[in-house]
Amino acid sequence: MGQVKQRLTALNKIFGNRYLFEITSKDIEDFKAQRLAKEIKAATINRGMALLRSMFNRAKAWGRLRRPNPCDGMRKLRENNARMRFLSKVEIEKLCGACEGELLAFVKFGLNTGMRRGEIVALTWRDIDIHRGQIHILDSKSGKGRILQMNETVKGILLSLRKQPDSDLIFSSYFRKEFDEAVTAAELEDFTFHDLRHTFASHLVMSGVDLVTVSKLLGHTSIQMTMRYSHLSPEHQARAVGVLDGVFALKSGKIDTKRAQAEDSEGKAKDEVAVTTSSDAS
Repeated sequence: MGQVKQRLTALNKIFGNRYLFEITSKDIEDFKAQRLAKEIKAATINRGMALLRSMFNRAKAWGRLRRPNPCDGMRKLRENNARMRFLSKVEIEKLCGACEGELLAFVKFGLNTGMRRGEIVALTWRDIDIHRGQIHILDSKSGKGRILQMNETVKGILLSLRKQPDSDLIFSSYFRKEFDEAVTAAELEDFTFHDLRHTFASHLVMSGVDLVTVSKLLGHTSIQMTMRYSHLSPEHQARAVGVLDGVFALKSGKIDTKRAQAEDSEGKAKDEVAVTTSSDAS
């Protein structure tokens, strides 16, 4: 619900004080252009347009709109889903060094869970089971809840945080401004909070964790979404096929290397004879 509220807020700033019949296709195209000019991701804009289209469709179903949906026929922006920025260990140290207090806890929580910003902000103390070491994620992008196992770092973070007097939420803010300032102070280029999720997944894969497990931890609905990290595990793949050295190490059927060497020497001798004969003939 957190991400939906963000999209509604963005739409409300432009269209909130206007009647439905006043909003034209050009108005919506202008809105898209303004969002692009602010360097908002195409995927975020597309989700906002989908929400707006759904609202107009609902208005038509309720009889509040008697003209075509102004969003109909609009083409989606091309999304760059291939982008994958993640931090090295040195960069992680620099980022954490630029954070303090609850912001540091927020960043470390993201690094160690791979959760989306909206998922973290929506967490309440009721979603935490310290004894079992589990986080119950109810508000997920996929619409399906999932249970995430926490490591000792996450447990330590949760135990260090004080409960808010007027809210059951674990974290008190999205820390947008504070996070951006920390990124600048750490001199990190082209890095967003969502990239902490990529950092979480990338380091798991590079440490040898299989893609199926990483996919489940990220809450991906398809393993294809996790395949973007597959190129980060060449050593793990080498170890995997190396297992067959022991499995297929048969006692019988050894390769006769002496025979192979003899055949190779015989072939070279024939080539030399052929060259000599050719030279004599000329």
